[in-house]
Amino acid sequence: MVQAGLNMGPWHAHVLGWAKSFTKNLNSEDRIMQDQEVISAMSPMWNLIQSAVPLEISEHVMDCLKEESLPTLATRDVKTGE
Repeated sequence: MVQAGLNMGPWHAHVLGWAKSFTKNLNSEDRIMQDQEVISAMSPMWNLIQSAVPLEISEHVMDCLKEESLPTLATRDVKTGE
């Protein structure tokens, strides 16, 4: 299972960064492939959420993401828009 998203790091060193939970060391090509698969699975889910939630709420969420400079649908190895 791949963990995707942002995390705050260990309790003693709060650092905002991309989550990483690979159980074995993978080469960058395999990590990128797995991240792309996660993004491709999350995309339809996000579209379903947006279609079910009122427009005012989804626009507010997107505005908050932009305000905080948080990327949308990205991972540690795949940047936004790739």
